[in-house]
Amino acid sequence: MIRRHMLRARKFFGQFEARQLVLWLQTNQYPKRKKWISAQDRTAEFERVYRLLLLLQKAELLRQGQPTPSRKEQMERIPLIQRINDHLGQYTYRLRIGDSLETGWVEAIPPKVLPSEEKAVMYMVRLSELGSLQRVRPCKWCTSWFFAKYRHQLYCKQSCQQKAYSVTPEWREHRRDYMRKYRSENS
Repeated sequence: MIRRHMLRARKFFGQFEARQLVLWLQTNQYPKRKKWISAQDRTAEFERVYRLLLLLQKAELLRQGQPTPSRKEQMERIPLIQRINDHLGQYTYRLRIGDSLETGWVEAIPPKVLPSEEKAVMYMVRLSELGSLQRVRPCKWCTSWFFAKYRHQLYCKQSCQQKAYSVTPEWREHRRDYMRKYRSENS
């Protein structure tokens, strides 16, 4: 019997939803690619989803805080819950956040928005339920969106991490010393 050992790609909880959400964020952030892009060039759909993303990430952090919040903490959550519900009210499937910051379905027919935007919001809410929405973030170097497989991950790929490190003063000092040694040994 021959047994083959192959490395399998690791799978992470919420990775499918995050991949779909990141794809939507990447393709809908700007209407068309141009040389100089600013935050004012973002599409209206992206702005709606991005505001909701920030609110849901904040709610996720509060949910992770304490399992049974005090009465004062519950009262502080009410404006956040209302803002999230106002944002979710735009979509046809109409999700609603309750007092426990868990989502529920409500039957209603508000004005329609783009179907792909609805899917992005559904993936976002699902990731929030799984507790993985904090891991959807922009890369610190190239600002492209990615799903951080580990909590401490700040860059979308290793090359971005290396480029960011290569501009730090510590690396420049190390490189300067290395080149001095190299030139003195080879000349």
